Amino acid sequence: MIPEVAATILGRLPVAFGLAILENAYDETARLEAVPGTAFLSREPELLAEAKRLMPRILLSDIDVLIVGRIGKDITGAGMDPNIVGRTTRGPLPQFDGPRVKRIVVLGLSERTAGNAIGIGLADFTVREILAGIDYEATYANSIASGNPGACRIPIALADEAEAVRAALSCTPGVDLAHPRIVRIRSTLELEYIEVSAALLGEVERTPGLVREE
Repeated sequence: MIPEVAATILGRLPVAFGLAILENAYDETARLEAVPGTAFLSREPELLAEAKRLMPRILLSDIDVLIVGRIGKDITGAGMDPNIVGRTTRGPLPQFDGPRVKRIVVLGLSERTAGNAIGIGLADFTVREILAGIDYEATYANSIASGNPGACRIPIALADEAEAVRAALSCTPGVDLAHPRIVRIRSTLELEYIEVSAALLGEVERTPGLVREE
């Protein structure tokens, strides 16, 4: 809610209440709260802070390459959630407190996104297979409507995952190629289980909230 717009609306229209719905890291409803119209401006920032606290996140530090299994409108309106990867098409996400992700590789589109590849522009590399599944009209329409043409820009598309990851590593500043810090997630909505390279196993074992499974 934009405070200036909300204040104008509340000053002109009789708003009885609004229903706040907060979701947790598992895409489940965590809280429902009826907020009186007179309390919108004071309560909404508090609820927003709680919503951010409940969001999923990758509980690691620097990541050389983040591999994202799939993006899509059913995952998030942006296709790939900037609050997880820490970047927007205009640069780093302001006040992001998650890991510094140096390169992103996207492998596919979700089935329910029906070819809408919005968010592909956040990636640095992808695979050629994804290109055949893109509905360009839907993707371009979404990007134009959002006022963000960068959201649908196609990254470098290589033959397969292995080639894309190798290329990403070769373009990552400061990477230790003998011990690359690579993380693989299913999507930015599915972070209950993630895969990490050997270089990150020690950090996984030291980080509260993470459990190593073979």
